[in-house]
Amino acid sequence: PVKGAKGSMLYKNAVEASRSIIKKQVKQGMIVIDATVGKGNDSLFLMQCIGHKGRFYGFDLDERAISTTKDLLGQYGYTENIHLFCKSHSEIATYVPHQVDCVIFNLGYLPGLSKDHITESSTTLEALKQALLLLKVDGFISVVVYPGHPQGAKESTDLKVFTTTLNQKEFHLFEITYPNQINNPPTLIYISRTKV
Repeated sequence: PVKGAKGSMLYKNAVEASRSIIKKQVKQGMIVIDATVGKGNDSLFLMQCIGHKGRFYGFDLDERAISTTKDLLGQYGYTENIHLFCKSHSEIATYVPHQVDCVIFNLGYLPGLSKDHITESSTTLEALKQALLLLKVDGFISVVVYPGHPQGAKESTDLKVFTTTLNQKEFHLFEITYPNQINNPPTLIYISRTKV
């Protein structure tokens, strides 16, 4: 983050905003899910937050993403309490038997791969619904969505429509957008559970 007017904190982009929030809220020993592991960078960041006593679940449809993430975590000594699944994030509830503290989604396509490998509204919305049911009170979901390509624009619109239906007595919701940046920059959608 960078200092804004009168010392307020500003974030250069949605990923930076998401990580800042995660770092402040995710503590040692927590249970977390990376719903889109990709190259493993977010997974490693989460593991550094929860430590060796935490429990991590990661999902991706691409076997290379799962393998790369496993190798990356191993390089940093994270080999226990890690559960990686080459499965759609729409199957989270099938593979995660616990209530969780944090779920992150970094949507779009995996850099370096064909843009045919991309998250889609139908599975993302199903994954989000399942993640909401798994959240502990005070747990949260961070979604970074990329509206700068056609599928991403649809995903962004569908997510915004869905999240407006969430009961405000159960969930707190906000978005961080960057309306003056070019090329439809990513948006952060943050949802926290306030009660069951």
